[in-house]
Amino acid sequence: MSAPRLSFIVPVHNTAPWLERCLGSLLQNDFADLEVVAIDDGSTDGSLDILLRWAAKDSRLKVQQHASQQGLGRTRNTGLQAAAGETIGFVDSDDWIDIRVYRNLHERMTDTGADMGACSVRLEDPNGKRTGAWRMPDQLIPLDSVENVQAAYRILHDSCANKLFRRELLADLEFPRIYYEDGPFVIEAFCRAKSIVFVPDEGYYYITRPRSIMQSAPDSARIQSAVESMALAWESLSRRGIANWVRGRYDIRVRWLLRLAVVGLVGLEPETRNKLWREVQTLVPPVWDDIMPFRAWERKLYLALLRRPSPAPLARALKITVDTAATLAKWVTHVRCPFIKESS
Repeated sequence: MSAPRLSFIVPVHNTAPWLERCLGSLLQNDFADLEVVAIDDGSTDGSLDILLRWAAKDSRLKVQQHASQQGLGRTRNTGLQAAAGETIGFVDSDDWIDIRVYRNLHERMTDTGADMGACSVRLEDPNGKRTGAWRMPDQLIPLDSVENVQAAYRILHDSCANKLFRRELLADLEFPRIYYEDGPFVIEAFCRAKSIVFVPDEGYYYITRPRSIMQSAPDSARIQSAVESMALAWESLSRRGIANWVRGRYDIRVRWLLRLAVVGLVGLEPETRNKLWREVQTLVPPVWDDIMPFRAWERKLYLALLRRPSPAPLARALKITVDTAATLAKWVTHVRCPFIKESS
């Protein structure tokens, strides 16, 4: 039996209320040359039962299971090991897609020989109300010059949502076992690619849920992961020799992760806040030169603020002040960054 043309990897952890919609968007079509690999990551809410019921009706759905929760990175890696398609995509189990757009994107990749592809994303709240979008152009960009790499990187969102990857591009590539694991994975794939094609149609429907946002409240693991994620991404760009080409855009990612690690501390109770702030002060400065491509005056300012006894001055310098958990949730919803939704 020949390999399917397209595999979607769907990590699942306690998303039963949204899972049927996700599976329906993937499987309620006549796309025979399709495979969906769903990995239940120790769910306790009946998600596995839903997966098994759908798999009994549709042989295109392959179900694997972790006996206990392993986290999003490990779960996606399980899917990568199991997927057989010539092209790989990723869908969060509380999101959904327009399979017609992905079929078109896959055809564009086939026609152009592109290693990666990306479609536009519709951002929605849990009630289906449109809150924004990530807009992609209609463009093939060969990554063969400084100008083209810069142009593609400006468009690229370093999230797995909305992308397809040629299988050969992902050989021996795994997600790091940290929070914010999308960025290093996507950036390393981008560094390996020879070309990337974009289509303007909205194919991925990205849902922001308040509970997922609040799961991203700062803690030791998230702070350390933010720093590791920045360092891994910069390492890939440096190894490829394009780090200096994309400093301006990488700056945006660094600011986001630095904010996520720092800003939420302001609203925590003092003992927890002070403990986590000391961890930020310990973790960030030693790798500052490796992960912070800001202008010289800005680097000096942030380093000085990192030495202050409270995170509040740095939070203000990052242009956001958070006093309560509710304010944090409102801010994260406003900026609509993909890193907030992981449940691992």
